[in-house]
Amino acid sequence: MADNVDDTSLASLPPVYRVALGSARTQEFHLFAALFALDARLGRAVREASEPIIAQMKLAWWRDRFAQAPDEWPTGEPLLARLEQWGSAATQLGALVDGWEELVAGEELDAQGAERFAAGRAASWDALASVVGVSPDDGALAASAVQFTWGDLLGRGFELPLNSVSIDQPVRLPRSLRPFAVLGNLGRRAASKKRPMLDGLPSLALAVRTGLIGR
Repeated sequence: MADNVDDTSLASLPPVYRVALGSARTQEFHLFAALFALDARLGRAVREASEPIIAQMKLAWWRDRFAQAPDEWPTGEPLLARLEQWGSAATQLGALVDGWEELVAGEELDAQGAERFAAGRAASWDALASVVGVSPDDGALAASAVQFTWGDLLGRGFELPLNSVSIDQPVRLPRSLRPFAVLGNLGRRAASKKRPMLDGLPSLALAVRTGLIGR
């Protein structure tokens, strides 16, 4: 149940993703842009659905696609076309779909649901890392995904019992994954200060610094 629209342009992405893309290297830019477009599409399916069942149907369509090999995907969906090059790593994107389903209920989200949402996003980040051919050590990529997700959820109006370790400890990622470091740092700052992800010059300065030196 695709939307049958091309929302893969840079201008259609949420501002925080456009900021993070500014730190992507040319050779990985298209990978990050496709993943961020998918995350935004799933988020919109949840946010704009008039009934939970509508959101679940849209999410189920994407889950079914990621259960298939890319060469079995239907044609005519621009975002799927951009994800085809991920090959077998695209199967991990089903976890991102499952994560978004935790938010379908709307106002209620317990700590376990928040953790499952974060785990789904972390799996999608790991999928991109595997396509790039890098493997961060010591759970750094998952920690960065959690930091971003906590800030993201707070920005969506959810109150969560936050894990201070996952928020307060910055992580280092390989240069090829620098956009994830930007998102992690922005999320960590937003969650710890209870502020919007992008709140003017301080957040933009953090994004630029992280984009340049990784922290």
